[in-house]
Amino acid sequence: MCIQGSRSNIHYDPYSNCLCVVSGRKHVTLFSPACTPFLAPAALTSDAANHSQINFSQPDFDRNPEFRLAMQQQWKVTMQAGDALFIPEGYWHQVDSEGMTVAVNFWWQSSLTTLLREQPHCRFYHLRVVMGEALGSLIEQLVENCPAADLGSEAAGTLRPLGQDQPEQDQPEQDQPGQDRTVQLPETRASKARKLSCLTPRETAAVRLACKLLSQCPDAQQPEIQTIQTVPEQRESLQAGRIPVPGTSVIGCSNRSCGMDAVGVLQSPLQLPADPLSCLFKALDAAELVHCLYEVSVKQPSLIQAMFDVHMSPLAAYLLTSKLESAEKECVFSDERVSEQPVALDGTAATPSQAEFYCSLYGACRDADQVFHHLLDLRQQLSQQAARIMLKHVVQIV
Repeated sequence: MCIQGSRSNIHYDPYSNCLCVVSGRKHVTLFSPACTPFLAPAALTSDAANHSQINFSQPDFDRNPEFRLAMQQQWKVTMQAGDALFIPEGYWHQVDSEGMTVAVNFWWQSSLTTLLREQPHCRFYHLRVVMGEALGSLIEQLVENCPAADLGSEAAGTLRPLGQDQPEQDQPEQDQPGQDRTVQLPETRASKARKLSCLTPRETAAVRLACKLLSQCPDAQQPEIQTIQTVPEQRESLQAGRIPVPGTSVIGCSNRSCGMDAVGVLQSPLQLPADPLSCLFKALDAAELVHCLYEVSVKQPSLIQAMFDVHMSPLAAYLLTSKLESAEKECVFSDERVSEQPVALDGTAATPSQAEFYCSLYGACRDADQVFHHLLDLRQQLSQQAARIMLKHVVQIV
């Protein structure tokens, strides 16, 4: 009951709640548990772990810029006498009461809370299970929030391997008006004896962008803003990361104090810096990635070593290995060698067999076993980065 109105802070309850208004009026603002990283929750070690540190009446956006992201996903409900509202366990809520207000709450434990209290000997096991599930979900979120390279910005055309000049007779024939042809890359000396993929314009642009990126020295590596396209409109505010990735550059973080980047886009704690190789892998489906990596490994094998040694970030390693796993599950690979397949001019690239692809990819490296373990280490680094994000922005421990 309240006589002159009241205002609660933002909090969640460790049980389900049915809020019933007997008289007066209440205004309830709700946030999904998914908004927890944006609500500055109190540290798990504090006595008010279920409360937000944000002043709902006068939020400090300089200190908590991510709260704007939560505000974009809030629900507002006005309750009159006779209304009831179900608030599930874990949903953040803030309540304003007008004047003389009387309300009744019905609370009950959820199945999760009941399980934890009935099996105290399993709590550490349950903690590992929950943390594992949360890490997997957060990694998927980091991948989803990674922008994709805009392959349309790379003009489709003949790609010359870097550092080589092709004689005039090696130039492909010019397309005639109305003639439908894919772009076929010129052959190098290393590939004279075999026919390579007939790449689509998108794949040609991807190979062109990959060669340009992988030929750069580490000190000069800078992401090109014009080659990055924005993620869908509902995530336009998630354009820049705040957790550093070793060996990568950060796009647009000029004003960390207010949480805005150089063009005024709101940052999110659930996004890693967009390194160019991750953006390129994100733009390609499994089949396109196989075609492009095979083309580069045959025509520019030295760039494959540079990809693994210099340019591969934890996020890029996760995208690479995940899409290669998808390629195997989706039966992308061919049953025959590329050299035994006819040259396709209908937009369908000749696909290598699985053994041929991996022999070409890892055969371009000095030590295939070292590359394999390096990829595993990078995937573990991504999990560790996700764990730090979760502990910092969800649990508020570090």
